[in-house]
Amino acid sequence: MDTKTTSQNPLVNTSSNFIAKVIMVIAIVIYVCGFIAGIMVGQQVESFLTILLYWVAAALSGSLMLGFSEVIRLLHEINQKAK
Repeated sequence: MDTKTTSQNPLVNTSSNFIAKVIMVIAIVIYVCGFIAGIMVGQQVESFLTILLYWVAAALSGSLMLGFSEVIRLLHEINQKAK
């Protein structure tokens, strides 16, 4: 596990959270797959609205996952500082 010291208090070590990193990777995969799927489906249907729909859905889903990973990371950091 990675350990790093915070800039406010060098005596407090915060270990990186594996779950937060996994959820962040999932968010990036959602972004990339949604972009590619939008282009592929849009070419078959020949509709820019379909492409835009896929991109917006991927952007919203990926952003929610990225937000969850950030919340988990921050809660983990707060928990480590409280110990």
